[in-house]
Amino acid sequence: MPSSNSRVLERPPLGGAQRLAAKLPAQPQPVIRPVQPLLTEERLAQMERDAYAAGFAAGERAGYAQGEQVAQTMLAAVTVVRDEIRHMRAALVADAERDVLHLAIALARAVLDYEVAVDHPVPLAGIALARDHFAPTARLTVRIHPDDQPVLDSHRADLLALLANDFDLVTDPGMERGGAVLEGDGKLIDATLVTRFEQALATLMERL
Repeated sequence: MPSSNSRVLERPPLGGAQRLAAKLPAQPQPVIRPVQPLLTEERLAQMERDAYAAGFAAGERAGYAQGEQVAQTMLAAVTVVRDEIRHMRAALVADAERDVLHLAIALARAVLDYEVAVDHPVPLAGIALARDHFAPTARLTVRIHPDDQPVLDSHRADLLALLANDFDLVTDPGMERGGAVLEGDGKLIDATLVTRFEQALATLMERL
């Protein structure tokens, strides 16, 4: 049975993100124009052909062999430039992907902060994730921010479903709203929002 200071839950109404979006002022639709790359693969190939021809012409007066040597030298130089351009292009694309990812994470965090502010039981998600790290029979101590306690009180059934065994719910002013820390079986699982976002971001960055 839960101890005297344990708490519980019930699923919150959805739509917080939609309400947040509805409050934002209407923004004009951006005009997106296709951007043509300055140096396409076709253009790079043409540069190689031009370099070879120019090099051969420059050394032709010293004989065919010399012309061939100069042409090869100029071609090698252009090839180095071509490879560097391709590398820079790939780096720019990767940087753009990371920028978009960071923006998406920031937007997701803003929406989640709004959900917390309007008293949606966001801590439940963290508690559910952390609970999987403990044995089913483990007695747990759950730490949350004091302002999250009324939210969990109103969803007690959900909390009891997650923590089927005896547990202690402890409020900690040093905690961030929306998160939780679970202790038991000699270990501690951090399910705060900051930690969960850092883990999600690290996983996504590894896959880019």
